Amino acid sequence: MNSKQIASLMGYIEKKSTVAALVDRTGLTRQTIYKALRALERSKVARINHWHCDDSGRAVEPVWTFGSEPSEPRPRRTNAQKQRAYRERRQKRYDQENKAGNAAMTFMFNQVTSAKAVAND
Repeated sequence: MNSKQIASLMGYIEKKSTVAALVDRTGLTRQTIYKALRALERSKVARINHWHCDDSGRAVEPVWTFGSEPSEPRPRRTNAQKQRAYRERRQKRYDQENKAGNAAMTFMFNQVTSAKAVAND
């Protein structure tokens, strides 16, 4: 890693970046960036500011920034919290499918009734 790459890495860390964003912007490999970030973390220059979550609510990617405070730990969920989140996602998906199905049935019903009305006239 040369000084120009280090300078660009430091500039992007200042703006609160994820490792994926740093890879895209600097062109360095994930392994190189993680080595640099862990070294900066050990020397209390960089830290994990917060965690990005995926659609199911799991913390999957750390967001790095400058700071001497301890890094933010990855949030953990209990089994009960995981089950509750799963039930909510499942219910939401079920509601969306039924809403779409009801709209299709209403459309078909309207088509049939209008065809019968035309045939009766």
